[in-house]
Amino acid sequence: KPIREGLPAEDFTIQGSCAFDVDLQVLVNKEFITTFSDGRQLITGRLVVRLTNVETGKSIDLNISGPVFITPHEDGSVTFELSGRSLVFLPGLLELTSGPAVLEIDPAGNVVSYTKASAATVDLCAVLADP
Repeated sequence: KPIREGLPAEDFTIQGSCAFDVDLQVLVNKEFITTFSDGRQLITGRLVVRLTNVETGKSIDLNISGPVFITPHEDGSVTFELSGRSLVFLPGLLELTSGPAVLEIDPAGNVVSYTKASAATVDLCAVLADP
């Protein structure tokens, strides 16, 4: 039987994605993670966050409720399949995706690839930098 649990979320600061640091504040967290017997996981539920440019104080509220499918591989790498609305933050990148996107992580935790099939994206660095 799959195991379904609440998924905790905490406030933190995103560094290195934009030219400025971005505070992420969790406003609503009603997310759950379901773990299947083969190790795959599914994140569902509602997650709303506030992103704030720490230099200017400009902020934006986002519904980033996914869902997200997580597939661990035998070699220790992991595939994240994003659908719906998701927040992606990588070095030099902070964006909101709407639609399918795939993030591949190697066993050491490094990003191997980030592909967007038909996902619409919003550059959140530009949104938060704009006065």
